[in-house]
Amino acid sequence: MGKESINDLYWKSNRQNLSFRHTSALKLLRTKPEDGPILDCGGGDGLISHLLIEKGYEVVCIDNSKIALSRAKEHGAKVFVHDLNEILPFKDEKFATILHLSVLEHLIANPNQVLKELARVTKKDIIIGTTNWCHWMFRFQNLFGIYPRFPRPEKGDIRWISYSLTKKAILKNHLKIVKTDMCEFSPRIPKIFARIWPNLTAMNFNFLCEKKAR
Repeated sequence: MGKESINDLYWKSNRQNLSFRHTSALKLLRTKPEDGPILDCGGGDGLISHLLIEKGYEVVCIDNSKIALSRAKEHGAKVFVHDLNEILPFKDEKFATILHLSVLEHLIANPNQVLKELARVTKKDIIIGTTNWCHWMFRFQNLFGIYPRFPRPEKGDIRWISYSLTKKAILKNHLKIVKTDMCEFSPRIPKIFARIWPNLTAMNFNFLCEKKAR
């Protein structure tokens, strides 16, 4: 069974719930509706696409699950079925901003190749978010031979990503980091710890990245 079929099976019985990656991305977003379209890359069923459309944005949602995209289309997004491991089917600087939230960990493609493509099709901003698999809780679970709660095979998580690896890949691909937002696994834990020791204590993080002028 191919990976696309696995994703469709997942989306048959699952829907996105509003979480840190969505609320953080909305907070980091600098683009105005008049600046141009937004690409929700790996947007699944289009939860954040829907929120942006309600705010007046034009949104294109791309994913490799037809089932997920059928829901995104119902929310008013333009949709493209596409393997995100491949070159994106858009011309250079097509989008004002690209959202790439919790996608890197699902891809076989080298993160550098993925980020290079994102930099090609954005005019200015990219918001990149993922889960930090070097978080202390995952390390603790591995220490005792316990398979971490994440990554979960049924979600298609196949790559372990960390804060430092993501940051390094961003800086390597003609992007600069404008702002970083991160959270712990519990809202009761102050964010200050995640900011001091992000590789150890940040459960999730979003980077607002800006394309460097050539």
